Amino acid sequence: MLRRSSIASLTTTIGLLLAGSAAADPGRSAVETGAHASVVAPVHPFNVQRPAGRPKGIVLGLHGGGWRSDPGLVAEYASRVGPHWTARGWVVHSTGYTTGRRSLADVLAVYDRLKRRYRRVIVTGESAGGHLALMVAARRSTPFAVLVEGAITDPAGPGLRPDLVEGTREVWGPNLARVSPATLPLRIAPRRVLLSNSVCDDLVMPTQMRTYRERHPGVRTLRVPCGDTHRYTHRFTTLAGVRALDRLQVQTVRVR
Repeated sequence: MLRRSSIASLTTTIGLLLAGSAAADPGRSAVETGAHASVVAPVHPFNVQRPAGRPKGIVLGLHGGGWRSDPGLVAEYASRVGPHWTARGWVVHSTGYTTGRRSLADVLAVYDRLKRRYRRVIVTGESAGGHLALMVAARRSTPFAVLVEGAITDPAGPGLRPDLVEGTREVWGPNLARVSPATLPLRIAPRRVLLSNSVCDDLVMPTQMRTYRERHPGVRTLRVPCGDTHRYTHRFTTLAGVRALDRLQVQTVRVR
């Protein structure tokens, strides 16, 4: 049985860290909002932003926040991620999901629907959303690329703050190996996976990224510097950090 008080406290803490700063300008891309039929619940929200011209493919964006359903987190994540990718020619589909362990079934269902419509599907996520994105790469062999920030890669491993360890066990149960991307096989080419982590993140520490890289050689990783001018998952970074991440993202998703 989940202890609702501790889960609520955990997700509130993570939500505040993810919010971090005011939402970015959503830009000029066409925006569509709505709700998916969920695998296990009536609906969950989504936000679609489209580029000008013919798209290269679609980005599935997964917000963080402790595997919690929250329309506000969907909108906030879409406002930051959408303009970045629509400017590069990609449709961006930011989606919500059912709170808790059923979130993965929802995300896989949305991914499968998008894959039937688009040849190239990139999966992105931050924090808990990064964990779900990496789980897609463990369950599906067809993502074009997976890009995550501050992702929980090994729920049973080192590098997580104690309250996050407790909350993770309450969400996913005691058998964390079955939902540990670091210990599960990676089903896409490692060069198509990019993990980044703030060097000053004390919630999901760089140790989590390092563990994933050690178990899946060939994936791309970036240690993002601390700063106070540009928002990054759980923390802020510098302009140089943003530019370094952008370069690696472009390399990872290059269409040949």
